[in-house]
Amino acid sequence: MSDTVTDYDKLALRQGHEYINKFGRGLSAILAQATVLRNNIQSISDGEHLDDTLYSPETKRVFFFNKMYNAVNYYRIYLPEDYSGNKKYPLIIIYSTLEYNDRAKFFQNYTHESVIAVDISMRGMTLGSYIGEAAIQAALEDLFSKYNIDMDRIYCTGTSNGAGGTWAQLETFPDRFAGGYVVSGHPNLELLCNIENTKLLCLSSDADYMNNVAFKKPMKLLENHPDCIPISADQLSHQMLEFVWFKQQPFEQLLSARRNLYPDKIVYKSTSNRHRKAYWVEIHSIADGQTDGMIDARICSPQKIEIHCAGINGFTITIPPQINTTEFIVSINDEYIYTFNKECSRHICFAQTNTQCSNFFEPVDSYTPLVDMHKGNGLLDVYLDPLSIVVPVEIPESINAVAVAYSEPYCNGFIPKIYVKYPIVNYDELICATDIAERSYVVIDDGSDHPLLNEIRKKARVNCSVSGWSYNGKVYQGKCCVQQIVNSPWNPARNIHLISYNDSTMLKKNLFTRKLVIPTYANGRHAFLNNDALIFDEAGYHGILDYSCDPINL
Repeated sequence: MSDTVTDYDKLALRQGHEYINKFGRGLSAILAQATVLRNNIQSISDGEHLDDTLYSPETKRVFFFNKMYNAVNYYRIYLPEDYSGNKKYPLIIIYSTLEYNDRAKFFQNYTHESVIAVDISMRGMTLGSYIGEAAIQAALEDLFSKYNIDMDRIYCTGTSNGAGGTWAQLETFPDRFAGGYVVSGHPNLELLCNIENTKLLCLSSDADYMNNVAFKKPMKLLENHPDCIPISADQLSHQMLEFVWFKQQPFEQLLSARRNLYPDKIVYKSTSNRHRKAYWVEIHSIADGQTDGMIDARICSPQKIEIHCAGINGFTITIPPQINTTEFIVSINDEYIYTFNKECSRHICFAQTNTQCSNFFEPVDSYTPLVDMHKGNGLLDVYLDPLSIVVPVEIPESINAVAVAYSEPYCNGFIPKIYVKYPIVNYDELICATDIAERSYVVIDDGSDHPLLNEIRKKARVNCSVSGWSYNGKVYQGKCCVQQIVNSPWNPARNIHLISYNDSTMLKKNLFTRKLVIPTYANGRHAFLNNDALIFDEAGYHGILDYSCDPINL
């Protein structure tokens, strides 16, 4: 064998170096997917049935089509040795710290009982917010359709970014989970009241740089929580906490909990109409002009339910089994008392029929359930639906840059990439699409007379013209870029984030069309992006909370 480097060797080295430079951190993922593809082709060639893989007792990747951005994603799932279609199993959801994790396999060593464990991607360091929430929902929808889950024994856990996702899921969907185990993650401190009926374990360390926000503050606020277990590790850094996370004892404690759909006391606060239900109460909508809504519901006795609420326009209660339906009363805000008996419906709706008195709610016979849920999320609400970006047929660079920014948004994590790429289609393609009613859209309006744009503009509340912008009869002159939520003309349950302008230079000057950084639920309401409309003009930024409000300077 010669030690001489040949021309072929040099060529191979150069091409290998260029390939690594081109794909960077994504190279390992590309190679891994190629290996999976080869293995799957071999399994098909060997005549194996899909069920042999899906339901065999082992750790595996399960691929599914994600309508969010028309892509194939996967989750890693561990099935116990005794998995059977005739039995229901507890489910432990592990939210990934990075794009994907591989921790479900640890439960092959868990001997206390048979469980199913799954690693679910939040598409990056999203803390389970907006795109992260939609990714979780898509994966869980597929998982629930395939596997036998005990719905009263669903638990979630995660570390760092995954713990942020755990907090977000517990706070927004408290009646989905029996318990949660968070390892150094950032909650929304304002919404911790929502998890009073959920078993909680919280792990951190005094040497963890996130100890204050991830442990001290939430544990202080939850000091009266009836089933919260703080776990403090000694002198472990943020990264080292992972090595004590998967101890058997905390998971035994977590798995001892069961979901109770009818707790005696519910406190639920929401900043978004996407999140309105907790156990046996459901908020109809956050009220116009309000940034959040709250309901406190208590079973005081078998004959009395007591409700306190604020910032909402109505609510529905499902009568809990603790109530004696022969005759009982519902007290609202200590002012209004209504008597019911066994003749009443199991679901009782209350509405704010007197808008002059925010405390007044009375029973109503009919209630039309909310369809359009963008209130609270504002311009970002479209990222909770299947989404496409819509551009002109002939696309100038100024519009293309905006389209790419919304197709591939960023997050605020130390790895800012969100692992999505929403499809970009043009006006002609969309108007001919057979699935036009199934998706929400970010539509970039070039000011032309295209029939698609004309149909959308009829729904717009803020008008953008050559001379400026107008809202509720008032005109504001000058260069502008208008971003607003518009109800979809094709489906009332979908929305359009419409971006209009009268001077293309405003697209480059507007911070929110140059680059989109998706915020997190943990940081609360975003002063700009959670508005129903955001206008950038020569005087600065103006926000419209919802279309009952006037613009305010931001």
